[in-house]
Amino acid sequence: MQFFFFFTTTINPAKLYELHETDVRCGYQSCPVIDPEKLNVHLIAHSYNSLGWTSTAETLFYKNVQYIISSVVDALQVDPNRKFIQVETAYFHKWWELQNDYVKNSVKQLIDEGRLVITNGGWSMNDEATSHYQSIIDQFTLGHRYLPKFN
Repeated sequence: MQFFFFFTTTINPAKLYELHETDVRCGYQSCPVIDPEKLNVHLIAHSYNSLGWTSTAETLFYKNVQYIISSVVDALQVDPNRKFIQVETAYFHKWWELQNDYVKNSVKQLIDEGRLVITNGGWSMNDEATSHYQSIIDQFTLGHRYLPKFN
């Protein structure tokens, strides 16, 4: 089975260049300065590990997710140009609790540098198509209670 993706867009390179004129370390400003004469493509590495979709959350964590998060942290430490977006707070929380102080301090530094970004903040990536709004609020509340550890 083969998949082909074709993207088309119109980009004004002069407008993209303006994004780098501020001294902010997050968002587009943290990217390398672009060449306004070239099309610049940003590939965003991110997690998408559903809680309990094909197996229990515990099984998925111990078989796969813990290794994914650990390898991402290792890769970020090797190359300062790499960035990663972590979405599922539940898995990150479970992984975090298993780490020693050295790894925790390294992860906090990666977060402070804007290289490891926790987006969404929910306990999981909720299913917006079928979830009741109260479930969405509950899982966001749970995730957001955990995030202050990282400022």
